[in-house]
Amino acid sequence: MSEWLGKTRITKDDLSKWMVEHAYFGSMARWFLDVNKVHVELVLPDDVVDKLEKKMTKKYGSVSAGNLRRACLDAIKEYAEK
Repeated sequence: MSEWLGKTRITKDDLSKWMVEHAYFGSMARWFLDVNKVHVELVLPDDVVDKLEKKMTKKYGSVSAGNLRRACLDAIKEYAEK
């Protein structure tokens, strides 16, 4: 979509009003906003996973995809600010 608009990054304002407001198309709009963002795929060694799960359980209460996403984003933000 951003290529079609001639932009490298798009904002919510670039999308049609009906796409943002409609319940089904809201998730589609989120996809258009996120598709060109950086995606990270990482394979972790077992010992790192064990440590990570303990830390996540302590900080977030459980290990889930959402909590993993939050923990990774927190760690990347902290690293980027140093």
